[in-house]
Amino acid sequence: MVAEAFEKKDRIRLDEVKAGFLYSKGIITGIKSHKGHSIRVRYKIGEEIFETTNGWDSNPNRLSEGDSISLRYSVKSPENVITELEEEF
Repeated sequence: MVAEAFEKKDRIRLDEVKAGFLYSKGIITGIKSHKGHSIRVRYKIGEEIFETTNGWDSNPNRLSEGDSISLRYSVKSPENVITELEEEF
């Protein structure tokens, strides 16, 4: 049940971004690769600062905490992003 709920929430996030997005940059504030891949990113859209935690698929440039990262964010809901480390980017 928990996995299904997570997958549904993730699909909504991806669909939201793909429906209308702009590019931006953020800063990696945390990244984990043990027992699953997760990344925490802080970014600013307009005057508002957001922080999100997503999964990641590959990290060919070996990005780590403190590095800049490209992202696409939903125009409608800027709290929804896809980072360059995700397959869907």
